[in-house]
Amino acid sequence: MQPIFTTFKQILKQGILVVLLVSLINLAGWFLPSIQSSYAGVKSPAEELKEIRKDLAAQDPEQLYEEATKPIADPKMEAEKKYEANLDEYYKENPDKAGILGEAKQLIDKITE
Repeated sequence: MQPIFTTFKQILKQGILVVLLVSLINLAGWFLPSIQSSYAGVKSPAEELKEIRKDLAAQDPEQLYEEATKPIADPKMEAEKKYEANLDEYYKENPDKAGILGEAKQLIDKITE
């Protein structure tokens, strides 16, 4: 009967020790500085709109109009070229998103050029 009580006392002491350690870690977490969310630095839509307008005001409106209305021989091919350029730029910025299909497409493009 004595060994049962001894074992029970030892388990009780270890349980109390574990509870105290977990409580101490939790208490220490309260006093650590909080981490800001990843979206905390995002500007409001109004600020973004002001920035876009400021950028547009800095550019020459006549030149922008001429570039926008420049006649294109084949609009479908021009749109496809712009899409491919944007896609290539995206894959350069995010190489992990390209995956196997992106790499295969790049290989095919290199072969056909």
